[in-house]
Amino acid sequence: MSYQGKASDSLNDEKLDSVYSFLKKSLRMADHEITFRGPSVFSEGDLEYRFELNGDFSYFVGREMVILRWEVVFFQDVMGSMIK
Repeated sequence: MSYQGKASDSLNDEKLDSVYSFLKKSLRMADHEITFRGPSVFSEGDLEYRFELNGDFSYFVGREMVILRWEVVFFQDVMGSMIK
């Protein structure tokens, strides 16, 4: 699996720390069907995590996002496939 993403440049260090802390918490709540990222949707307070996936374990692409008050403040694109 490979992934690449970015956090918003508008976040100060304190807010960035809270976004990454929330992201880690979201990833620990992985769906039993897709165990390598977080759930489809998870929210807590002003933060929301979303993971959209196309494909299955044989080949997939997706995007995860952390949204703070309707603004995407972190995103990461993922892709991967089964290795034969």
